[in-house]
Amino acid sequence: MQRFRSSKNSLLYDMASHHLSCARELIPGQPEVQFQTLSEYKRTGFFPRYLNLLLFLRKKYPENQKYQYEIENLLSSTKQSIAYREGLIEITGDNLVENYGRTPPVLLMFDLLDKSFLGDYPDLALLISSSVRKNLSLNPTITLSEVLESARNNPSFEIKAAPYTETLPYTESTYLKIKDSSKKSIKPRFLIYGSLKYENHSLHIDWTIKDSKHEKVLSTFRIFSKGRDFIPEAVVRSVSKILASIPPSGSVLKVKDEDLIVNVGALDGLKKGSKIQIYNSSGKSGEATIEEIDYFLSRAVPDNGINGLKTISEGDRIFWKR
Repeated sequence: MQRFRSSKNSLLYDMASHHLSCARELIPGQPEVQFQTLSEYKRTGFFPRYLNLLLFLRKKYPENQKYQYEIENLLSSTKQSIAYREGLIEITGDNLVENYGRTPPVLLMFDLLDKSFLGDYPDLALLISSSVRKNLSLNPTITLSEVLESARNNPSFEIKAAPYTETLPYTESTYLKIKDSSKKSIKPRFLIYGSLKYENHSLHIDWTIKDSKHEKVLSTFRIFSKGRDFIPEAVVRSVSKILASIPPSGSVLKVKDEDLIVNVGALDGLKKGSKIQIYNSSGKSGEATIEEIDYFLSRAVPDNGINGLKTISEGDRIFWKR
């Protein structure tokens, strides 16, 4: 928590969030961790986690009326949201049932390849890979495939870990074996892999982001860090750049009489007035402008009016520029 406070006081919110996430795993019952987590959820606007933690704290501290007041205000404002009006949220008492119908892109991240020959820290590549993977899994704008962990723990995959570091870095043969095993599940669209080297008390990580559908490398970048917080800094910066490299997308959830509901919102970087492109399996089916926005959902109006709704169907994919 000391490093959390230091990062927060220095306005390094991403680093502070990382340290707070670690504290939640190590000392989840400590009051300071719970209160700071509540503030973090409120700052980022993550409504579901914020409400769930409020409900937990109200039960733990029934004498503190501020939690009950905040829950009542939050539920009251929720009834004004797009999701509530469209029946995607149900409120019974203080209980919340939600289904936003989101379809985030699926990522498969391989372990980093350690290029430090017999380095001083043989578990560094696995440690950083696991930490980046953990942080990505907490972000609702993407879905992280777990097929690599299945391969790691299942001898039938016939995939051998790298000697000394025990990592599963990207190779074409490894990917093909994993790809064949995921035919019955959701196939990962984007591949994340890279390598690291630690020398002279400095860490260098090279990342590659690849679109497996089009066999196209979307981005390559390098992360450099050193000093006391070199691992958290490398993790936070890596996660930020990986997420920024993934093309934003979503889908049409409902087509109504005068507008349509899409399953992306402020969380995904949209705002009122944003332009979205709509595609079906045959090609472009329309364009629309965001007229109202929630955290997870948005309401959009076709640019060519009601007639534009005739070419748009539920499930059509949507794209936009950040």
